[in-house]
Amino acid sequence: MTRYIEILNEQNELKELTTEELPFEVVYASSINKKSSLLISKVDNNNEDIKNITYAYIAQDEGHLFFQPAAEQIADNEINIFHNDEAIEKSVWLKSGDILQIEDKIIIYKVSGDKIQIKVADKSSLKSKPELIPPPPYTNHLDENNIEALADVELQSDLIPSKNKIIKKRILIAFSIILLLMAGFIILAETVRINIEPGSAKIELTGLFPILKINKHYILLNGEYDLTANKAGYKTLNKSLYIDTKNKEFSFALQEKPGLIEFNITPENNNKIYIDNVFLGGEFGDSADNIITKRDNIQYEINKGQHNLVVTNPRYKKFEQLIKVEGINKLQQFNIELEPNWADVTIVSETENTLIKIYSDLNDEEPVYENELIKTKDIELVAGHYTVILNKEKYKEKKENLSINAGDKKNIHIVKLEPADAQINLTSEPTGSIISIDNQYMGKTPQTIELSPYVDHKISLSLSGHKDITKMIKLEADEISEQNYILEALKGIVFISVVPQQAQLFIDGKKQKETSGKFSLGGNNHTIIVKAKGYKTQTKKINASSYSKSISFNLEKKDKAQRRYKQNSQVNSKKMITNHVNTGNYINSISQKMILVKPAEFVMGSKKNEAGRGSNERQYKVKLNQSYYLSEKEITNKQFRAFKASHNSGRTSGVSLNNDNQPIVNLSWNEAAKFTNWLSKKEGLNVYYEEINKQMTAIDLSGKINGYRLPHEAEWAYAARGKNQKKYPWLGKFPPQNVSGNFADQSASSHVSNIIPGYNDQSAVSAPVGSYNKNAAGFYDLGGNVSEWCQDYYSPFASSTNKIVNNPTGPAKGTHKVVRDSSWRDASMTELRLSYRSYSKNKAKDIGFRIARYAQ
Repeated sequence: MTRYIEILNEQNELKELTTEELPFEVVYASSINKKSSLLISKVDNNNEDIKNITYAYIAQDEGHLFFQPAAEQIADNEINIFHNDEAIEKSVWLKSGDILQIEDKIIIYKVSGDKIQIKVADKSSLKSKPELIPPPPYTNHLDENNIEALADVELQSDLIPSKNKIIKKRILIAFSIILLLMAGFIILAETVRINIEPGSAKIELTGLFPILKINKHYILLNGEYDLTANKAGYKTLNKSLYIDTKNKEFSFALQEKPGLIEFNITPENNNKIYIDNVFLGGEFGDSADNIITKRDNIQYEINKGQHNLVVTNPRYKKFEQLIKVEGINKLQQFNIELEPNWADVTIVSETENTLIKIYSDLNDEEPVYENELIKTKDIELVAGHYTVILNKEKYKEKKENLSINAGDKKNIHIVKLEPADAQINLTSEPTGSIISIDNQYMGKTPQTIELSPYVDHKISLSLSGHKDITKMIKLEADEISEQNYILEALKGIVFISVVPQQAQLFIDGKKQKETSGKFSLGGNNHTIIVKAKGYKTQTKKINASSYSKSISFNLEKKDKAQRRYKQNSQVNSKKMITNHVNTGNYINSISQKMILVKPAEFVMGSKKNEAGRGSNERQYKVKLNQSYYLSEKEITNKQFRAFKASHNSGRTSGVSLNNDNQPIVNLSWNEAAKFTNWLSKKEGLNVYYEEINKQMTAIDLSGKINGYRLPHEAEWAYAARGKNQKKYPWLGKFPPQNVSGNFADQSASSHVSNIIPGYNDQSAVSAPVGSYNKNAAGFYDLGGNVSEWCQDYYSPFASSTNKIVNNPTGPAKGTHKVVRDSSWRDASMTELRLSYRSYSKNKAKDIGFRIARYAQ
């Protein structure tokens, strides 16, 4: 239903509107041509001549009008609004006779039929408090005089007698009703106490029923009420209270707002800020446990209290400090100046135009620096440990270890790079020819061999029954040469005699017409077999040559041979058992002496204050509960070639690493494990490894398998150091005073950049195994010669417990394998200590191995 609204302002200007044009704004208007006044009208934001401050709104809901104070003015406590002399902050319904006061302005509200009359006046213009009177007679239209008359009627004190009687009667009735309501309210109401901390907080309680407040007590009817409490610097409290005979006292504490924190950090870029291990740049969600929220102006809301502040920057030292946050929305600033954590490094190379790569120990996958080095390069590096690698086409890679402290100025001089080795892929017809290069044995064909470039090399091939071949060859750096040599076969005369005469003669599987006599054979290997019924078959292998040779066969009857074999077997078996009982050691099928090591308890690692100690040498107690065998010496090239004839340990700086008695090198951990399986099968033992996805994996780490394997790190450490935690492979301090092992000495100065001054073990590279004194436990080269593969995957911290660790076998998974022992390349105090731990996943020219197995 549409009703009509007449609005009379302070200047007696009349506006005629309808309820369809609601809502109206109640604004404080200040214009250029008029005095300041209170206006009620439709919203008009297009009048640039008027600067409006909105105090309230008049709107309707389901045909009833209500008055709504402007939220922004109430929130800022800028004005006071009264409805029938009661201060209000929320909306109120309007009824005829209501009087609204906004500051010094009065709004009189009157309803008569379908017409609503609103008058705006200045409070000072009122002579007395307006009284509520019955609505005037209805008229279709009101002119300005009628509106003024309406205001006069509201304000006049001399009324018509008949009307006074009616008013008094109505007042009496209303007063009686109020008394009755008050009596009922007092009978039914409860007295409720509400305590809010801090006590100065502003409290507002609203509900369906009237509320009477006396100090901190409230007189209320039973029911549900909404409690709001707020104070500057605290979070607003909103609670629903249910009042009944049991719930008469409520206590609440306002939660302080967080403090506002600004961090002024020098430098400004690449900083990461953490509060109590929480990254300020992260997403925090809506959890109540979160203490940090980032604002757009780079202020952070942080809960009151003490917090741990950490600031990190890739090129500066870590900053850490306890800060005290005062809270309650107070702004605090923290000025932080980070301390530089880098050093200036100059790298000089005698070989120009090399590629330099620098890797940090923290990440050996991606270089921290990579660039071409003309001759000299100045670099800034963050404090830490690095490996500098120089590469150039057709030159050998050069590595240098580098330790950097903040503020250092370091100069690194790298000697001239050596030309890269050439490679020759050598084959022959027939295959299996013996190779000798520069008078050193290099294996059998086919073979891949590294040679020093720009040098004449003499290559000799020999094969029994064939003419030797000798060639000279000179190769360029990094050149790969394919060489195939055809050996000419020699023919020789072989005289064969056989007893008994009825025997049959077979040469290379072909039965011969004659049993004895003269035979002409080619230069290949030949197998001669003699058989006779009732006799034991005999087989011999020969190589024909340019000169004649004689072979005789005297077959033995089977029963006599069996008796002799049985007697010999019993004697040998008895001898082997006796030896094992007496010593516990034994010599295996590849002539390696296996030394028995009994269960023991000892300490792994090194003391914190030990000179040269690495961070991965944490001390912990170990108990080995099971006896084990460990080979006396490192596995040699000759022993390994019985498993893999084509293996070549290679050369370094033109010196061979491939002689029979030198330790096997240039093989991966996988190849070493495969060798142990081959040896286990050879001696009838259970294999220790199985191959899964091309990776050799231990079948069982519990010690139940008796086959050969690589030693566990703890087994190696005990055999090398014993219970007394021996520090070096020699007695006394660093450096060694007497020749006690094969290390980087004066004889190796042309092969390595760092040597032990004044020490000469007379082995420039790896020495034949067992060349130096054995240790107290009877092992050779547990310290020096070559480093050795171990069974365990590598972890920087072998154990994280202070308790005794029984039979440690390392992590279940990993990328690198443990490497123990120093080598002919090592000269520093750190590397020559027996507690030094290293790791690798690639083969190298100074990594070999020795074998172990459980004693069962």
